[in-house]
Amino acid sequence: VTNIEAVSLMVDMGVIEGKPDGSFAPAEGVERATMAKLITYVMMGDVDATIFEGTATDLKDIDTSWAEGYIKYCYSNGIISGDGLGHFFPTQGVTVVQAAKMLLTALGYESDDRGYQGNANWSTNIMRDAQTNGLMNNINAKATDTLTRDNAAQMIFNALFANTVEPKYAYDMGVQYVSEYTKGQTLGQQAYGLVKVTATVEGIVSGKATLASPAVNGTAVCVSGTAIPGKLPATPDMLTTSEN
Repeated sequence: VTNIEAVSLMVDMGVIEGKPDGSFAPAEGVERATMAKLITYVMMGDVDATIFEGTATDLKDIDTSWAEGYIKYCYSNGIISGDGLGHFFPTQGVTVVQAAKMLLTALGYESDDRGYQGNANWSTNIMRDAQTNGLMNNINAKATDTLTRDNAAQMIFNALFANTVEPKYAYDMGVQYVSEYTKGQTLGQQAYGLVKVTATVEGIVSGKATLASPAVNGTAVCVSGTAIPGKLPATPDMLTTSEN
């Protein structure tokens, strides 16, 4: 595993699971069906996706998929789309650009407005917004590469700490269009109350990290209006020497 922090958080949150043998298989590709499940977990937590099974869509190749409910949830929210002919191809590997599009729409961007579909430059448009929103941080891959499990964890990690957006609409000659996007909380904070605290771990006592002053002043720090305790759960591998 290269993206250790991202994988650790995704596993702790239950978004991504390891293999039955205890491995993570970081280089293994992610299928489109699996990506739909991961995004559903990010948006709703460990939801019982069977509640979405049997709902109507124009997708013809998902009703026998193990991920039917997850796909239909994402489809109904505009997070994923088919090929225009009723196919989603759930068993195909999801590419970096396809995963980025799913996460950008999960953040609140509208596909038609941003040129993610029905546009000759759709791939460039997606990768532009993925880069500016930090989704590509620490990911060394091309848009057309199949997304690996390692990179999926990192891309979702990046999305959790990206700001959600809400489109504002205006009208021109009776035609509605997006005039601007206003930024909201990060996706992680909105969905899980998740906030990122940056501090140096000075020591670990009884499984609690002592964080360096003045980052937390030994007691608490307020991040985006949320109080964070000065001592957080920690494991010995979080403690490094000053030389490192």
